Amino acid sequence: MKKKDKKHEVKDQNVYELVYSTDPLPDKKCASCQKSEKECICKKAPLPIGKNYCVRIEKKGRGGKVVTVVEKLPPHEATLEKLCKFLKKRIGAGGTFYISDGMGVVEIQGERRSEILDLLSLDFSLS
Repeated sequence: MKKKDKKHEVKDQNVYELVYSTDPLPDKKCASCQKSEKECICKKAPLPIGKNYCVRIEKKGRGGKVVTVVEKLPPHEATLEKLCKFLKKRIGAGGTFYISDGMGVVEIQGERRSEILDLLSLDFSLS
């Protein structure tokens, strides 16, 4: 009689776990704007960042690396965190945020000034 080895027990053979797939799942579309749910901006409340922000490129003191800096934002940590997360996701780059001299600052890696200006000019919102 063989002993059953607990390490090599066979689980239910009808249950499969998906490990990797190249088949993208279909995106659900918003009924009003016809964009995917990830890109939908119509049902969310607008982010209060105002129109007095400044977007510039900075290279000094970074070992030759370029970052795009968005300055003069409201100094609210939660707002900055949401804005930074939104920009990083939409642009596909790393970044950070901090509060300096009573104003909020968001830094995004790379020269992304035009993309950031396009995203900030929209009446976008975050949830």
